[in-house]
Amino acid sequence: MGQWGQVCSTCYELTAPLTNRLGLHWDFTVIETATADSYGPVDFDYVYHVGNSFTDVPPSSLFYYYIEALYTGGVVSGCQSSPLMYCPSNTTQRQAMAKFVCAGMDHANPGTCTTATCTGIFTDVPTSNVFCSYIEALFNGGVISGCGTNLYCPTSTVSRGQMAKFLVNGFGFAL
Repeated sequence: MGQWGQVCSTCYELTAPLTNRLGLHWDFTVIETATADSYGPVDFDYVYHVGNSFTDVPPSSLFYYYIEALYTGGVVSGCQSSPLMYCPSNTTQRQAMAKFVCAGMDHANPGTCTTATCTGIFTDVPTSNVFCSYIEALFNGGVISGCGTNLYCPTSTVSRGQMAKFLVNGFGFAL
């Protein structure tokens, strides 16, 4: 019995069993309404995070919530599927960055980076390249211009300067 003579007669438990999990990562809100004599009702919102999507990105990582948000938004899929890994310390190639930026643009503002069948705009990006549709969508949208005449340099790593151009052009930041 508590200070006010109340006994918990309708206590509850909250579980998120693996079999009911909507995906590897999701967040949900629980609203608790408190009422008592001369008090309330008052709502308390609690947001619960169900994640740990990548085996190599623990919740203690500085980048955990950012990586989880990108995964939930369909922007990233990881570097390995079994077990699912993100490889947070790996560098990124220009072709993968194209997918990140295009998928991020479309998640933030649907329809801003529409992919289509590849036409072979860049001579070093064959139409069979899994990133080709993202690269060409960014090119057609004026986000990228390549690395030379008819070249994209898909396997080159992305410098921070190049990444800045991708993001500013893709998300429309003011210059």
